[in-house]
Amino acid sequence: KGVGLCLYHMPSFTTPVVVTAEFVYIRFHGSGTLYGGRYEKEFLKRWATTIKGFLKDGLTVYVYFNNDAMGNAVINAKELEEFF
Repeated sequence: KGVGLCLYHMPSFTTPVVVTAEFVYIRFHGSGTLYGGRYEKEFLKRWATTIKGFLKDGLTVYVYFNNDAMGNAVINAKELEEFF
């Protein structure tokens, strides 16, 4: 315990949702294509629910969008933020 496992989503791969530290680090690498593609709001809403659970448990949560092609990372970050 104390070493954070990076939770991630990328085309064809998703890590198990396992908390190993007092913080959670989540990376989104793209929907449909690696480092590209825009995530659907419904997908982000499901993650927002998961993140809210982490926060309720007193965990610090870091989220990084790496789907930066076409500015999708910024768009998706703002969309995720709307759920809080």
